Amino acid sequence: MSFVKSTDNVVAWSGRRLLFCRPWFRTAVTLLVCAGLGPVAPSQVTTSSVTGFVMDTSDRPVPGATVTITEVRTGLTRVTTTDDQGRYSIVAIPAGEYNFAVRQQGFEIIERPGQLITQQITARIDFVLKVGSVSQSVTVQATAPLLETESPANAVTLSNRVITELPMLGHNYLQAAILSPGVIPVAGDSMLTVCVGNYFSGGTGYKPVSVSAAGGRPDFTAFIHDGFDVRDPGYGGDLFQPSPEAISSTRIVRGYDSAQFGGEPSIVYVSTKSGTNDYHGSLWEYHQNAGLKAREFNAADIPPLTYNQAGFTFGGPALPQLRNRTFVFGEFQLTRMRSGQPNHYVVPTADQWAGDLSSIPVQLYNPFDVNPATQQRRPFANNRIPSNLFSPIAQNYRKYVPLPNVPAAEYGAFNYTRSARAITDDTQYLIRVDQILPRGGMMFAKYFNDHVTSKSEGMTPLEGFGTPLKGQTASLEWVQPLGPNKLNTLRLGFYRSHVLFGGIPTDTDITGELGFKNYDSTTAFWGFPGLSVTGFSLPSTAIYDYLWITTRIGLHENFSYIKGRHSLDFGATFQPSQYPQKNGIYPRGNLSYDGEFTKQSASSAATPIGFADFLLGAYSTAWVNPDGLQPVLSSNYYSWYVQDKIRVNNKLTVTLGLRWDWWSPPVERYNRWMTFDQNKGELAYVLKDPFNWQTDFRTLSGAYPRGMFLNWKKKNYSPRVGIAYLLTPKTTIRLGAGLYYAQGLKNFQDFASFGSGNPPFSNSLVSTNDPAQLTPGRLDNTLYDRPSIGAISPGASLVVPDIHAPQPYVQQVTFSLERQVGSDMVVSAGYNGAWGRHLVNGGTNINQAALLDPNNPLPLEQRLPYPQFGFIFLQSNNSNSSYNGMHLSLQKRYSHGLELTASYTWSKSIDVYTSSSAGGNNQDARCLRCDRALSDNDRRHYFSLGYVWDLPFGPGRAFANTGIGSRVLGNWRLSGITQLRAGTPLTPTTSTSWINVGSWVALPRANRVCGGRLSSPSMDKYFDTGCFPAQPPNTFGNSGRNVIIGPGSQLWDMSIARVFTVWERLQLIVRGEFYSVFNHQNWGSPDTGVFSPTFGKISGKSGPRTMQLGVKLEF
Repeated sequence: MSFVKSTDNVVAWSGRRLLFCRPWFRTAVTLLVCAGLGPVAPSQVTTSSVTGFVMDTSDRPVPGATVTITEVRTGLTRVTTTDDQGRYSIVAIPAGEYNFAVRQQGFEIIERPGQLITQQITARIDFVLKVGSVSQSVTVQATAPLLETESPANAVTLSNRVITELPMLGHNYLQAAILSPGVIPVAGDSMLTVCVGNYFSGGTGYKPVSVSAAGGRPDFTAFIHDGFDVRDPGYGGDLFQPSPEAISSTRIVRGYDSAQFGGEPSIVYVSTKSGTNDYHGSLWEYHQNAGLKAREFNAADIPPLTYNQAGFTFGGPALPQLRNRTFVFGEFQLTRMRSGQPNHYVVPTADQWAGDLSSIPVQLYNPFDVNPATQQRRPFANNRIPSNLFSPIAQNYRKYVPLPNVPAAEYGAFNYTRSARAITDDTQYLIRVDQILPRGGMMFAKYFNDHVTSKSEGMTPLEGFGTPLKGQTASLEWVQPLGPNKLNTLRLGFYRSHVLFGGIPTDTDITGELGFKNYDSTTAFWGFPGLSVTGFSLPSTAIYDYLWITTRIGLHENFSYIKGRHSLDFGATFQPSQYPQKNGIYPRGNLSYDGEFTKQSASSAATPIGFADFLLGAYSTAWVNPDGLQPVLSSNYYSWYVQDKIRVNNKLTVTLGLRWDWWSPPVERYNRWMTFDQNKGELAYVLKDPFNWQTDFRTLSGAYPRGMFLNWKKKNYSPRVGIAYLLTPKTTIRLGAGLYYAQGLKNFQDFASFGSGNPPFSNSLVSTNDPAQLTPGRLDNTLYDRPSIGAISPGASLVVPDIHAPQPYVQQVTFSLERQVGSDMVVSAGYNGAWGRHLVNGGTNINQAALLDPNNPLPLEQRLPYPQFGFIFLQSNNSNSSYNGMHLSLQKRYSHGLELTASYTWSKSIDVYTSSSAGGNNQDARCLRCDRALSDNDRRHYFSLGYVWDLPFGPGRAFANTGIGSRVLGNWRLSGITQLRAGTPLTPTTSTSWINVGSWVALPRANRVCGGRLSSPSMDKYFDTGCFPAQPPNTFGNSGRNVIIGPGSQLWDMSIARVFTVWERLQLIVRGEFYSVFNHQNWGSPDTGVFSPTFGKISGKSGPRTMQLGVKLEF
């Protein structure tokens, strides 16, 4: 299956060959839709259910009673009848406010208006009928069900009020995830998500794009937006997030979840708003500037900053005459941020560009004028380089480099200053249409688009780092009752992201204008080459340039059937995905000028002057990847489940489920794959002749068949068992256990590099001038002659997958005791255990040399397992983890002006390797168990508090409810988030060269001779550095991983708002938000490098106070 039309140019990919164009796919969808009657269906994750018993006053069941519910805002109506036990159930209803009515001949009608049903819960609502006439009715006051008596899941639901009113920098909904026990928002688990997340969200902090729940990896968290998983399949995380103003509610499930919903160890559900019978909407703007910020620790002044975020929402009936039928909702938001940071540079003067380097107090020599008698270079007279020796590249570079703007006190001092800008532009919009169908059916379609451009400039606006992101999702859902006890759901989803990561894209091909050839001239990669000139600063670019295009289509089906005590669900999912990419390391080249060739000789101790070498074109190293990497990966995801929720009696509910998940091994469209055979010590390919892959890419008779580089098994069966027991009318016990499989290889970008990023499919061409040679090669208008694809050069390094890697999985057990206190509060105490097996290890160097034997000191090459190669980076699923956590939580529903959520978690997380991304942390590749220690995500103690409080002053309140006091003190709202958390684990390290086992030791550790903890740590000495001496050379350190616990932190964010009623349904809200309101700046992490002069010291603090002003109009 293919979505790609272009054969050679991924950048120009139009994506037109979608699945919908395939005849077999259109037929399958037609059959499924027309058979909305079939027993196959998707997990219904966007809606809720309601169940209960109808009894008479003698506590006997009332069979055959008609239960009718009507959603107040949209008019959606569902009808069912009670069974012989008086039990009723209505599934797949959207969250909202409902009117209930129960009728039975011989009894009074009972009505319960205004009943609130929140997202993704099974609410239990019982009724007691009195004998009487059906012409008589009794109205019962509705109270929102606080206890979830039917579900064993541990979850926290956050309302729109909480998400929009809490102070969250940048107004990112995931920041509120900290209110769930054991959940920590994170910037991500990879280079991509960290770079996306670290763009200045509101000027400070970061934009979290994922969460770590119950000690789990961030990429193991699914993000279900309106029933469709929008998690980025390349690196995980929710990269494209709607504004909180467009979100109806968010539900965070940690630990156990049923087979119907839980395909991942943790899930974040997001439900967007919809239109209703009444027009509603909001209009808002938030603003920050440098004058609203406190000064950073040790900073001389506050950098410039301007931040604005503005948007609106609007929803209602599509037309006035379509009330109770067709509804629309839309959201639009703009975020614009401009900040600056003064940077200082050393740039060449006009005289130096002309070849006059007489101001440099070091004698320069001509590498092209060598005295044959002395074999030394002759000096340049007065340090003046003749223009006829200038490199054309250097001459062309001059117009892009600014001249000095500040006087330099001496050679080598800064002479150019610029406030380098950081720019973020984020534009997003969402459109949703809901339709009420006959017989209680409903359908909605949603489209969301988010375009982010983030860049950080260097010495010129054309230099720096940029990350343009484009994301779009679409989903369609059709829910149709097929009778009082049957319901079918069909869902289609679409996800596409376009990410360009690397140097700032330019409008012209600067590298070509400079005169370079034999580089990757793809339009998306235009910009400066990489450039390093010793002693000077010239415009340069990022090392990596990546273009990732991800497309995923999802087809889900679910069939629900209620029979007596049993609520059955059958479902299946099919998600084909494709990941065309163009990745490059130094696609425009990377050059270094070290100043070695304008010294008298290689042995001279004189200070090297890199700019002199640059003028002459005498480079030290030139490296380019002219071909880039253009893999086109595809993979399919399949799953099915069956679940039975058994209501044993009116107190006990048992949920049994079985789920099957399978990810097909990724396949590269042109079979540009290779791996490493450890037994034979050689490379293995899919292609018969990989060195002629450009013309022979369809000859598939290599060592491995197509698509079998990962031998993932298909026996991924996941049993689930859950118990919910109503101990008393206000006390519930929950117990859940389950097995959860995860995607076998976490990110496809790394996988593409494993398969296609190795020679001969992707070649890095390197040219080096030996410092010992008197006359170097020059860089005139090419890097070097472009070689033909041929044999792999000796010492080549490889990045390969383990073809025998098993499927990762996590076992989870949860227990909780929940008690309702009063009418609006629930307290909970519980335990969460999680054990990960066969988790992805970021990488192990299987070509690590043996330690040097002092009795037989062999050279490094003779100690390597495979001496013909450099490092061989093997990504394998050989990591494991363990998490045990106890939690206490309190949740108070909004009443008496106050809504509050608090949680405390005491936990311990252990693993071998925390991240799924490539990189690795193994010290000794032959002893992975030696790396088992506290996880990088371990937070022993974590407390969070979120509150929204309408202060008790003003009309209708307890105090100052009349007169001037009412007008001055009335309608104020205080909200805030408080976090208290223990520090992160840290590791004392030495250096790779100290161990002498090759070029890759991810985390070389020191020795440990004592605990290292101080009774009174300070910034000058946070831990006892004497406890961590450097190990003897040619040995591994005996210190464990993560043996130092860094400083804890406390964050206090508050908001104060005033609500003005313009008229009955129109309110104006003016607010000020204070982040780190007490200006408590937390210590940073101490330096853990044993050889560093600042070992054990803390050099910075974070978290200065930031203020944000906002205004919102809502109706």
